[in-house]
Amino acid sequence: MGILFRAAKPDDLAEIARLAGELGYPTQPSELAPRLDRALAARDGACIVAEASPGRLVGWVEAGVHRSLLCDPEEVIHGLVVDASERGTGIGAELMRLVEDWGRERGLTCVRLHSRDSRHVGHGFYEHLGYAREKTQILFHRRLE
Repeated sequence: MGILFRAAKPDDLAEIARLAGELGYPTQPSELAPRLDRALAARDGACIVAEASPGRLVGWVEAGVHRSLLCDPEEVIHGLVVDASERGTGIGAELMRLVEDWGRERGLTCVRLHSRDSRHVGHGFYEHLGYAREKTQILFHRRLE
């Protein structure tokens, strides 16, 4: 494959932002910078990138640990994106394998993710990897001002 999979670093900022736009979350590097800093500093989070050549990322995945009174700690995938030109090459599956291994290394026994209902291709990808649909929800949102 010729792809280097590694932990994200601050120098990846512009490429992570570019790929976030492909995922449907357009953001400027200046907006993303403090978020990336927090993600890289988090002891209970992971951000793994797929680098095709120096400075050119073709994918990333971010995950963290969710803790709640309602369940044991579990891994939550916050985002996964593969460059449109590289989809179907196994990069996404490898990113998922690596981030699942990250969770296992921390003693987590469950991984969850949310996927927009319109992302039918993504749903098939996750199901192919062994993920099962659990439930349908409605997401509520309110700005704090």
